[in-house]
Order: sequence, then structure tokens, then C-alpha cells
Amino acid sequence: MPTANKFSVSRYAPERGAMAKLTARDSVVRRLDWPILLSALALSFIGSMLVWSATRNRTSLNQGDPYYFLARHALNTGIGLVLMIGTIWLGHRTLRGAVPILYGLSLVLILAVLTPLGATINGAHAWIVIGGGFSLQPSEFVKITIILVMAMLLATRVDAGDLAHPDHRTVVKALCLAAAPMGIVMLMPDLGSVMVMIVIVLGVLLASGASNRWVVGLLAAGASGAVLIWQLGVLDEYQINRFAAFANPELDPAG
Repeated sequence: MPTANKFSVSRYAPERGAMAKLTARDSVVRRLDWPILLSALALSFIGSMLVWSATRNRTSLNQGDPYYFLARHALNTGIGLVLMIGTIWLGHRTLRGAVPILYGLSLVLILAVLTPLGATINGAHAWIVIGGGFSLQPSEFVKITIILVMAMLLATRVDAGDLAHPDHRTVVKALCLAAAPMGIVMLMPDLGSVMVMIVIVLGVLLASGASNRWVVGLLAAGASGAVLIWQLGVLDEYQINRFAAFANPELDPAG
């Protein structure tokens, strides 16, 4: 018994070539944020040159190979580019659904640093040694998950059309979610990563359209907290020297 031909719109539409697919309005190439992408690539290149410049003559560290740290840095940059391409391929909707899982995994990783799995490298107990000359710093993943979880929470009701801007209750929830991993990182302690996370939180709040009073209040609280920490002598001498080295480069052991 003969079967009826199935009607398909695609049979009557012209096939698009490779170039047409790349330049189409719905293509990934057209939807990319090129200024951010090019800025990230430029920063990665500058960072590679700085790593090479700072380590090429450090024979006690580079095992006699001036390109040792540059090659490792280039490999890490390549891994980052692969992860970036994979994220673009997944799409923001799929990524949004995975945010709670990613947030939970990042918490597990930074908690693992506080267990015997954690290792101290360059004076910071903030690493997990994988093996084969590679190590993992979970706080770097926390920086990304803080962006994702805050963005998802702050944008949920705005995208739904319920609010024009994130309300105060939503901002408080987002800050609490960001504060949890930041508190764990402080226990390591990894002050440098926490400072970067604070800047990330402020940047996400500014981008979300939340009230500027939150940003001003957090800046004031941060300044007061920094003064209090300094006065109480919580910081170790090497941490204080890191700040002082900006004004007095002679404090840098490498000159």
C-alpha cells in the first residue's frame, strides 16, 4: 500500500550556504557579544606576555626553560577557550537551568579545600592538586558561579515582567547566595579572591539595574570593614605587604 508523502516546508525553502548560515540573523556569529569577546582575547594575550616577561629569566622557577610558564599559561587559556565555545553551544537557556547544580558543585569544591584534599601553593591554602603537574583553584569557579546565580535570581522577575528592576528582597537573596561561598573562601584564607568576588558582586548589581543605594551601601560597608580588619591586625604581614607594594615596589621580594 503506497504511503502518502509528508509535507515539509523545508523542501520548498532554498538551502542556505555556509556563509549565509554564518551571517544570518539567527546565527551564533551574529548573536555573539563581539566587544566582550575581543576584549577577553586581548586580555588573555596581554596576560600571556606578562607571564612570559615576568618568568623568562627566573631560572630557579622555570627549570631553565624561558617558555615554561608561557606554555602552561597558553594551555590554560586554550582550555578556557574550549569551555567558552562549549558554553556558547549550550546556550543561555540550558546554562540557566544548570546554575543551581553548578553553584552546588562550586560549594563542594571549596569545602574540599578545607579537608586533607586541600594543598598550599605559594603561601595560599586554596588549591587541590590533581596530578600530572596540574592543580585546581576552586575559588576561580566560585567567581563564575556567583555571576551566574546572582544574574539568574536578579533577572527572574524582571524577565517575567513582574518588576522593572530587582526589588530589595531579591537583592538580599542574591547577596546571601554570594556571601556563602565568599565566607568559605575567607576561611582558607584567600583574601585576594574575596576582593575580586566583592567587585564581581558590585558589577552584577550595577548591571541588574538594582537601586544604587545597595552599591553605595556595600562600598561604605567594605571600606569600614577594611579599616576595622587593618586595626584589629587580622591580616598577616605578607598580606599587608601585598597592598603596600603598590606604593613601595621595593617590598616585592622579586624587586
